[in-house]
Amino acid sequence: METFRKKYSFHDISPREYMYFPKGTLEMGKKGSFSRLELSHITTAMMILTMCFTFTLSLNNVLWSYMNGFNIYRFQQGFVLSIIAVFCAFFFHEMSHKLTAQHYRLWSEFRMNLKSLLISLALSITTGFVFAAPGAVMFRGEPRIFEEGHIALAGPLANIILARPSTISIASPGQVLNQDATYNIESKLSYWAYDQLDLPDLSARVPSRTIIIAVIDDAFSLSHNDLRDFIYQNQGEVENNSIDDDGNSLRDDINGWDISDQDNNVNPVPGREEAYYHGTFVCGTIVTILKRCYGPNASKYFKILPIKVMSDNTDFPFIQDGYKGIEYAMTQNADVICCSWGGGETTELQKEIVESAVNKGIAIIGSAGNYYSETVDSPSKLNGVLSIAGVDTLLRKTDASNYGSEVNNREKPFN
Repeated sequence: METFRKKYSFHDISPREYMYFPKGTLEMGKKGSFSRLELSHITTAMMILTMCFTFTLSLNNVLWSYMNGFNIYRFQQGFVLSIIAVFCAFFFHEMSHKLTAQHYRLWSEFRMNLKSLLISLALSITTGFVFAAPGAVMFRGEPRIFEEGHIALAGPLANIILARPSTISIASPGQVLNQDATYNIESKLSYWAYDQLDLPDLSARVPSRTIIIAVIDDAFSLSHNDLRDFIYQNQGEVENNSIDDDGNSLRDDINGWDISDQDNNVNPVPGREEAYYHGTFVCGTIVTILKRCYGPNASKYFKILPIKVMSDNTDFPFIQDGYKGIEYAMTQNADVICCSWGGGETTELQKEIVESAVNKGIAIIGSAGNYYSETVDSPSKLNGVLSIAGVDTLLRKTDASNYGSEVNNREKPFN
């Protein structure tokens, strides 16, 4: 008859927990067994963790809400994402430890650390920072060294396996941002949006001069096959001579400028392409529309001026110097300025920058916002800016899109 393994573990239980178990039940683990106490600990830990990440992901913590207001739509969206994240990252991690220990006939149960959970909740509500220390799976018995190693490895391995599909799915947009990508942007976009625009064939109406479209965003993959022919070339600069040839106080701004980092590299940060994807995506949308209207010669008539306004070193993926980007676009004689971003209160100086661009006859296109509010973000809400909201395949406003009278209702129309 097999003798049960004796007490030995690095995730041990306190003596007072003996009271919760009948005599003998601590000596051997039955595969897939859960006690009522363990279920209550798992449920409580998951609920608190979900709320922690909800406040963080939805940007509805006290600090952020004080500056920007509480947004119920973002909160609901963050709650759903947090449930999925906690279930995948936390629950499967801890259960992998537990089931592996039970596989080796050890008693094993999860125990939460309520004090750490409450501290995490308080931090996330007030600052948006999550310090996740929910507890641990404890086991009891006398495992061999390799069994103990398997138990410890099971949790991280489960996370790696679950993360692998998301890594694969990220690879496709990553190709868009890769310097040597051959990925076709149009092939991945849904055609219904372009069909709804009812774009005319303008191939016979050639513009009398080159039209410059400034895109102000996070970063741009200049070598992308679908974009490279459309990228703006500053004729007043000599490439890589480290001299401000055109006298605008910026050296070698051949293909746009990185406002936030004050250099001429507007490409995504190597290794962080998935965080700096938006500018490339916006340019891809513009290129697709131009090709549909003007055919294969579209790049001869239109050039995209990439203006990077998000620092390479930022930990928060938010546009930082958008209005400075508008100023730079004016110095390069842009005809159209695309601002697919917005938010926050507008200063008088920022309003003056937009007004100056509009008075020069520049068409500025802005985003109404993406967090379901009857308010329109700046600069989209400013006079003279064309405000764009989101619609679905039936031309109904999407759930995420902001809305209001400012959308396509300008007091000061374009010239």
